[in-house]
Amino acid sequence: MRLNHAILDRESREKKATKIIRIIESRKSLKGTKVLEIGTGSGVTAAVLAEEVGEAGAVYAIDIKDQRVVHEGYDFREVAGTALPFQDGEFDVVISNHVIEHVGSRPDQLHHLAEIKRVMKANALLYLAVPNKWRLVEPHYKIPILSWMPQQVADLVVRASGKNEEFDCKSPSRWELRRLFSQSGFIHEELDREALRIVGEIEGSRAAEFMSRLPKLILSTMLLIVPTFIVTARKRR
Repeated sequence: MRLNHAILDRESREKKATKIIRIIESRKSLKGTKVLEIGTGSGVTAAVLAEEVGEAGAVYAIDIKDQRVVHEGYDFREVAGTALPFQDGEFDVVISNHVIEHVGSRPDQLHHLAEIKRVMKANALLYLAVPNKWRLVEPHYKIPILSWMPQQVADLVVRASGKNEEFDCKSPSRWELRRLFSQSGFIHEELDREALRIVGEIEGSRAAEFMSRLPKLILSTMLLIVPTFIVTARKRR
């Protein structure tokens, strides 16, 4: 059974939207662009994005279930599976924020990326965030090292917790994520230091700000268990 793990509180979503926008706009202006948000959840990020793109742009948001708390400013469509209900080359920016771990097996994740690539324009930008398989506490079930376990063991642990009948989140390791992007025809950029700095500034996290200032060698070692991977990607030409 696949649970819906969306976070719907407005304040945290607004902070998340601010982080996403800052990262995107350091690489591509959002003004006048056509944006797709996959897995919109509360709809807060889509609404904030709509303010950024302005009247000359447009924001489309999709999800497998409508549980939005903000409905205005963007176009919403309910979908099933990983297929995207859009034409080839429609979007300037695509956002997949904590979605890919929910779509299923590795072939499903490859299809998720293939569909994203299909609907992106030639010079479009993808923003993607996903939990690290090796993080100490699995974020959806709040169970230590759950994502480290073999599937059958993780299923038993989740079942014993009473939270679900199976462990339904397939977070990749850094190396698995790199392989997914390579196989999907993307060139991606890993934004560990930049994301930590922005989180420190937006959320007032001294730990994140401290980590962002560490020497590269030390930071690289600590990032083996970084909670979340944040990357941007473009189509390989």
